[in-house]
Amino acid sequence: MERLYDIYTAIESMSFRSKWDKGVKRYALELIENAVDNMDALTWDDIKEGKIWNGADGVKSFSYGGDRLIWDGDIANRLLTASELKKWNAGKWNGPEMIVLQTRALVQAWRLIKRTHALNLPYGI
Repeated sequence: MERLYDIYTAIESMSFRSKWDKGVKRYALELIENAVDNMDALTWDDIKEGKIWNGADGVKSFSYGGDRLIWDGDIANRLLTASELKKWNAGKWNGPEMIVLQTRALVQAWRLIKRTHALNLPYGI
């Protein structure tokens, strides 16, 4: 538990410039909060093997199943820049669907958690 708190604190203190990276950071913090809430059922090995997805088969099921943001507008507001958001709102968005973007961001968030854990913080989980 202390280890997850240290990882949470380390990620929380990270500074990102891009809207995408800030969104990934937010997803990572939410994943850790979810893991802490389910700590009785999770070990660090479970988390690093990808069992952080709240009982879903994987990140895709987790994202598509409504375990994170479910409204396209919420996902767009979290991950898109102002100019991208303007295009999306005007119906001129040529990028992937919002749920696909969320899934990609969740994978990157999970990797951020694993990378931060690899910094060998002083506490065990």
